Amino acid sequence: MRLMTMICMLFVIAMLISRARNPETWKAIFGGTAHQERVGAEGSDQKPDVAVKTAITTSGGAVAESPTDTSKKPVVAGAKTNGPSTAGEQASSPPASPKPVLSKISPATGPTDEDEAEADASIEDFDYIFDKATSMHPEEHDAYERITRWVINQPFARLAARAMPKNPTWGAFVIDPQEFRQPGKLYNFVVHVHRALKFDTKLPIRNEDDPHDPVQLYEIWGNTDESPSRLSYFLVYDPPARLPLGEDVHEDVRFAGYFFRVQAYEPAAAGLNAPPQLAPSFIGRIAWKPRAPGGIVSAAELPWFYVLVGGAMLILVLWLGYLILSRRSRNVAYVATDLPPPPELTIENWLDRVEAGEAPDGDSNGHIAPDDVEYGASYQNGHSNGHAET
Repeated sequence: MRLMTMICMLFVIAMLISRARNPETWKAIFGGTAHQERVGAEGSDQKPDVAVKTAITTSGGAVAESPTDTSKKPVVAGAKTNGPSTAGEQASSPPASPKPVLSKISPATGPTDEDEAEADASIEDFDYIFDKATSMHPEEHDAYERITRWVINQPFARLAARAMPKNPTWGAFVIDPQEFRQPGKLYNFVVHVHRALKFDTKLPIRNEDDPHDPVQLYEIWGNTDESPSRLSYFLVYDPPARLPLGEDVHEDVRFAGYFFRVQAYEPAAAGLNAPPQLAPSFIGRIAWKPRAPGGIVSAAELPWFYVLVGGAMLILVLWLGYLILSRRSRNVAYVATDLPPPPELTIENWLDRVEAGEAPDGDSNGHIAPDDVEYGASYQNGHSNGHAET
């Protein structure tokens, strides 16, 4: 019982130490309002606490290295069709919902995939994308720049309104990336950020028909609600100004944007010749999703919270049971050993009682002194021979 109690206590203490090392735990408990004022981005892949290095080459030739973690599985999304439909199809299919929504949202400020010329040109650009590569190839720059321009020209609300109603699974992006890398297909994720970094160099926009100043982009690694055990990679334009940045971020954001390619990366703790890990990468915008004021744990941390509370309750029950049983056994031992012994029966008292015709006290110590024979006391010998000696 003691060994089991000690093991459980050590386990819970280790869990408490692990959670106490996270500064966000204390900020969530004691600083709900201040915690909301922070804004940032982060991500992770296969294990949220495992750092990973990836190399993304910008158009200017600079390479930004960043750590990563795990990503989550998205859910399959239905495809959008922009082409004309027949009268029979129009009668059987429900009206498109994004139309009235987009009419109330700020229009795009420049060319996007909604423009026929941009959509047609992007098909050729997408053919030069190299999936499952650790760094960006020069041939991918045109597609990278084009999607970035589409994101710059649309506010977050418009991107989110145009997103597909259901996300594909994490594996679908990895297995068939060309299916989801098409004009008109946008995605909307709630991302649990683990790491967010700012690129050292800005991305120059070289398109003469849609000129822009060099663009500052950010990279985010995190898990989505659809894929809690897998990392996804997000290239973000214009994140919230106060969102915290760093290699250990714990924030929830909502992403809206386009699928770019399957990103390969090498975990920092990977062994020699270990194969690279994969993560679907996206380009878009994010909106900060602050935690509720005074919230102790987020939805992603609830399993750990239940483990800690359950472990503490188990230890309490075991400890109380140990105290009760220990006290009970001690009381029984006290009753058995601390009662006053019965009075001893001397030979003189025994003889007096025999002469008086009284039976010997059954509470005697069970032995007859050898001197009893001299006084004519009858007794059976210890060999049970059936004869009484006098």
